[in-house]
Amino acid sequence: MGLKIILLNIILVILEPFALRQKVKDEVLFVSLESDELTGNFKLLSESLTARGIKCNFHLVKFKKTLKGNFLYLISCIKQLFLINRSKLVIIDFNNYICCNYKRPEIKVFELWHASGCIKKFGNETDRDYKVKGYDYVLAAAESFKPFYSKAFNVPEDAVKVLGIPITDDYFREGFESIAREYFNIKYGIGNRKVILYAPTFRGRLMKGFKGEYLNVKRFVESMPDDYVLLYKMHPLMSDYILEDCSRAINVSNENLTDLFYITDYLISDYSALIFDFSVFNRPMIFYTPDIEEYRSETGLFIDYENEMPGPIIKDEADLRRAILDYPEEDLKKVEFFAKKYATMTDGHSLERVTDFIVDVVKG
Repeated sequence: MGLKIILLNIILVILEPFALRQKVKDEVLFVSLESDELTGNFKLLSESLTARGIKCNFHLVKFKKTLKGNFLYLISCIKQLFLINRSKLVIIDFNNYICCNYKRPEIKVFELWHASGCIKKFGNETDRDYKVKGYDYVLAAAESFKPFYSKAFNVPEDAVKVLGIPITDDYFREGFESIAREYFNIKYGIGNRKVILYAPTFRGRLMKGFKGEYLNVKRFVESMPDDYVLLYKMHPLMSDYILEDCSRAINVSNENLTDLFYITDYLISDYSALIFDFSVFNRPMIFYTPDIEEYRSETGLFIDYENEMPGPIIKDEADLRRAILDYPEEDLKKVEFFAKKYATMTDGHSLERVTDFIVDVVKG
């Protein structure tokens, strides 16, 4: 156990008796370490719950692996200790140290994981600083994820609620695609060019720092015909990580992922769970994984990667050009099958189902 965790535990043990004296209120608390703004699933769900008469509170922090960031994380944990222990239901989008170790039993914890699925191992399936425990419900988009989430979050499979992910409802709203195309054309001058979206996951760990193993976007896009443009979106934890921009390789890390999906003709990703979302669009996907053996060894994969991925798996950057220009049409059938297996509840009605479930929990 690291010195930082020991120090944190000492402080929390001292303060815990005071936190447990609070009265539990029929309120929902949203806690995030990924964003200091109310966005995505949290925004949609909090608005829906508020409309149903449920009071919502928020503790939103964007963690950064710096000396200042570590200090702010300590302060955040102290605040969480008090906020969590007076809320009837806590909704989190990342593994939460306080919920695992300093939560009174009657407080319910709902893990609204920040992704729609999982390829890489995480949670209790990896080497971690603390064990994930104490969660009551985990949200999923398909039955296929139940055994994975059960192991990662240390919950029985029937605690994994297959209700769909609220933010995916936007994929089915009429008129969104034309609005997205107009927006990106005005802002970035996309025009009628074919759009390649490069969206890799992060390498490394939240508390121990990250490392880079990414595509040279400038070199790659300049090898493509002039009617192609590449947009790249880094994982939220890597949003400050800049690749080498040029006129045809554009950083869109701060843009909404759903809007990007609408204008994407080809997706290049790796071990990122966003492929489950993109599969419902039934468009080409290419998997750039030059570090797959290292990644499989260090992080681990839940899925039989080579047999499950619905598209070409590329290990050499030079082969990416051919994978896009000569994309096999039969691979789109693989994408369709993949969506039926891993995005069964991505149907435009997820928010309604999740809201109903949470209202039942809060109102008892």
